[in-house]
Amino acid sequence: MTVITRKVGLKKALKEYSEEIYNQKANINTVLQLSPLIQTGQSELQGREIAKMNTFSKRIAIASVCIGIFSVLLATAAIYFSISNMRSSEEWKKYQLEKLDTIIQQGEIGKGDAI
Repeated sequence: MTVITRKVGLKKALKEYSEEIYNQKANINTVLQLSPLIQTGQSELQGREIAKMNTFSKRIAIASVCIGIFSVLLATAAIYFSISNMRSSEEWKKYQLEKLDTIIQQGEIGKGDAI
């Protein structure tokens, strides 16, 4: 039977304990002695994996929120420029119509020619 030390990894110790049970041909004393250790070791390994997945999930969630905020800012900028372009176009049309009216009033173009 192996005693877990810092140099012996948890997975290696679990494997050795399982082999010990197998080598003892499932002797009831060996099973009763080592099974709780194996179960505790497996629980520890699962806890470590869950902790890693939680950390990864948090990072993904933060990245998703940042991408969402960036998307909102980009959409806001697009709306601003779209409205600005629309207003500019309307102002240009208005200016052109005023110039056309001025030219017509000055008599440079006949009223029938303007259309």
